[in-house]
Amino acid sequence: MYLMSVRVDDAPAADPSTTVTGRLPGERLPDPMELYIIRHAESENNARPQEERTDDPSLSALGYRQAEYLVNRIRHLRPTRIFVSP
Repeated sequence: MYLMSVRVDDAPAADPSTTVTGRLPGERLPDPMELYIIRHAESENNARPQEERTDDPSLSALGYRQAEYLVNRIRHLRPTRIFVSP
């Protein structure tokens, strides 16, 4: 499981190579935001060889511990939008 936080705003970047792409020079962002990217916890399939994997596996014991850890790390957040992959 991975948790990454990125702050996106109009403040000058300390490293110019880390600028936000997809906007014109001088164009301002509407509002600063924090973007959290979370990769799923370990599933039973992650712990199995490729040939033993199943559709829609449950979390492994480690995956449940990772999910509990994540809940405690992000419980204070009040997201305005949540995007998920299928």
